[in-house]
Amino acid sequence: MQAILSFLTEIFSQPAFLMGLIAFVGLVALRSPGNKLLTGTLKPILGYLMLSAGAGVIVANLNPLGGIIEAGFNIRGVIPNNEAIVSVAQKMLGVETMSILLLGFIFNLIIARCTKYKYIFLTGHHSFFLACLFSAVLQAAEFQGWMLILIGGFLLGSWSAISRPSVSVTPGR
Repeated sequence: MQAILSFLTEIFSQPAFLMGLIAFVGLVALRSPGNKLLTGTLKPILGYLMLSAGAGVIVANLNPLGGIIEAGFNIRGVIPNNEAIVSVAQKMLGVETMSILLLGFIFNLIIARCTKYKYIFLTGHHSFFLACLFSAVLQAAEFQGWMLILIGGFLLGSWSAISRPSVSVTPGR
């Protein structure tokens, strides 16, 4: 029993596998055929692994760049790049980010089902960015563990549901 629990803990502590599990559950709910289950589960896992590799490169190269800018121009500052923030959050808070993403989607579905806000936010990259943002901000506010995930998931789900009126629709697309 302990071995099974340890195995499951290892699986769920890997953000890539958590992303694949989310996709797998969605494909099973859609009653997709076996080949779609396999490819639809592997694509998010591999995509997240590639994203993690790219994030590692960005994080490794931004620190020296900041030092060069400070020395060359005699200024102190930050590099305002949201991809850099996402990559740092993904590297440091990957499990929390993926958990917020999953819980935020579930909260979004519950809010759409039970309230007058019937909007389901399906733009994955925006949801991923917001999950990274919420995990980083809440962690900086000293939230940890399940409290960070629950608050972040609720914020993501409710933001996705109530932001619809402020988002304009581009005609002809």
